[in-house]
Amino acid sequence: MAAQVVDKDTLTAYAGMALSLYQLSQNMPSESKTQYLREAINLCTQVVKNNSESFQANRLAQNWLWTKEAIKDWQSLLKIDPDSI
Repeated sequence: MAAQVVDKDTLTAYAGMALSLYQLSQNMPSESKTQYLREAINLCTQVVKNNSESFQANRLAQNWLWTKEAIKDWQSLLKIDPDSI
């Protein structure tokens, strides 16, 4: 099976969607929260799997699109164990 190459712009969009879902999940009822978190984690995993180097906090801080708060949320999302939700 050939590896799928995903460009950085697509990965940035996935990361943005992951962050949005993560933030939305914070104010959701339990069952919706779980669904949003799982999708956020799936997107986050795809991003890291395809280009972990570019999505490290120190690299993100060099990009004006990534605010300190967004980087903090990204790091929080990375720490979530999918088996714990």
